[in-house]
Amino acid sequence: MNTSSSIPKPNKIFIKKSISITPFHIYSKDERKKFLKNHSKMSIRDINKRLSERWKKMSNRMKYKYEYRSYLAKKRLYKKQGKSSNQLKKPSFIKRMPSRKNKNQQLTNSFNSI
Repeated sequence: MNTSSSIPKPNKIFIKKSISITPFHIYSKDERKKFLKNHSKMSIRDINKRLSERWKKMSNRMKYKYEYRSYLAKKRLYKKQGKSSNQLKKPSFIKRMPSRKNKNQQLTNSFNSI
């Protein structure tokens, strides 16, 4: 008799790691493709080094696009995993941006006062 089939196999335990989707990851993914076209003979290590130098020199205003894209990617990931996205921290610049209604009201108020 084959005894190996009668012995139950232990269940595999999968540990889900929290995936950090940072703005730099999104930036490097976008820019690496462009960089490889121009510098195809460069090693990945050197490319990553240059990308990180560029990222450090980049202004905060330029980084907003990548912050927002990482926020959206995390939101999609949470939705896919069935978690509540209320736990996510919104990017800092979103809090500072006034809504369109407030902008329009401010503009009309400023024109009416003239």
